[in-house]
Amino acid sequence: MMDELQELLRQIPARNLLKPAEVATLLSVSPKTVYRWCDMGLMDSMKLNKTVRILRASVVRFLEKDFGEFGGRADLD
Repeated sequence: MMDELQELLRQIPARNLLKPAEVATLLSVSPKTVYRWCDMGLMDSMKLNKTVRILRASVVRFLEKDFGEFGGRADLD
């Protein structure tokens, strides 16, 4: 399980701000789900010139919490 987490963490782009579509692809969910998670406060996001960007650190926290609580990827969709 920790190997799966480490692999997901390695796949996150090194930039501090990520596009919702990138996060969605990484987590195998729709971009709409990522937007919903941001609205729920599960991931930190910001608007830059009318586009949403998600903080890389919040994606890492999201994954670590997911693996810590559920022992693997939970179906939060």
